[in-house]
Amino acid sequence: MAKTRLALIGANGNVGRELCFLFREDPEIEIIPVVRNVFGAALLQQYGIECSIGDICKPEDAKRLTRDADGVLIAAYSRGAGRRETEINKAIVQNSIQFLRPGATAIYLSTVRVFGRTVDPTIPVLGLPSRYTLRKRQCESLFMRMTQRMGQMGYVFRLGHVFGVLQPRTQDLKDMLDHQGIVRIAVDGGDDSNVVHTVALKDAVKAVLLRGVSTGKYSLVNKPQWTWKEVFDHYKGRGTTIVFTGLKRPKRKPPLSKILAPLQQILYTQRERWDGLRAILPDSYERWLEKMYWVKGYKQMSSLGVAPNVISWREFGFAPMPGNMISQLNETRSLLSEYDAIPKSMYVQDEVGEESTSS
Repeated sequence: MAKTRLALIGANGNVGRELCFLFREDPEIEIIPVVRNVFGAALLQQYGIECSIGDICKPEDAKRLTRDADGVLIAAYSRGAGRRETEINKAIVQNSIQFLRPGATAIYLSTVRVFGRTVDPTIPVLGLPSRYTLRKRQCESLFMRMTQRMGQMGYVFRLGHVFGVLQPRTQDLKDMLDHQGIVRIAVDGGDDSNVVHTVALKDAVKAVLLRGVSTGKYSLVNKPQWTWKEVFDHYKGRGTTIVFTGLKRPKRKPPLSKILAPLQQILYTQRERWDGLRAILPDSYERWLEKMYWVKGYKQMSSLGVAPNVISWREFGFAPMPGNMISQLNETRSLLSEYDAIPKSMYVQDEVGEESTSS
């Protein structure tokens, strides 16, 4: 039986690169790695993974790169502070989709951060979304409109915190836990983590291609949802003792929250309209807003009184992801052995791609 051919846009990014290895020996799906230039292709080709090279933002390249595919997985994201990058991200979505046949499958990798303050309580009550959040929301809307208009099967995956053997956050965590002694973690071990391993992402891709999942937007975490204790126990080294010190949450002012809650709800329901106004504002405003967003968030986290020798991530304070989940997934623990498909020599490689999707 012929394999389903899936063009992976942004194959040299952190997530895309790992998916290339995970799908390399898959009996049902063939990945077509798409990268922008020969430099992005070099590392994958070093391991025998051939890439299609071209700029997805150029229609003539996009047609050539996607015309033989049964579907497309968009894992590319252009970083930067200017409006030019905003337009590039829209072009990535548009050109990845417009040359697919009707009935083809299209998947867009989004992020937990599109939920804003619903998940991240460090965002001010009336705080505006970060540039990354704004772009992902805009691209989600564009993606769904285009796939519906063109008669394609459209899926948005809102990824939790992505873990995997080639993910920088995972490597940092393993380094912190790979020693003898006590490691203190500033979170309640029983709290849900919103972590999604790349093997679970691969399984979700196979689910929408082969298992009859309805089109739409889905929140993606491990199945079942891992607690922070399960995450840290999975990665800790021998002889490492983990102590969970608990998360000190900032106190809120109930009267002010009650007063502002209706206004916050109105702003949230109309977020696409307000977000669109920012497209015409100067780039200097966007940079200022981004700086204020992160400074405010990290000030709130630092106000929790975390000791300097304790591991503390902003994500520890996130609420569990809301939204629809894909029921046709396998349990994540049963999939972890698939990481054996990734060469150990890859674990120490530096990042080589401009394109990546992060949470």
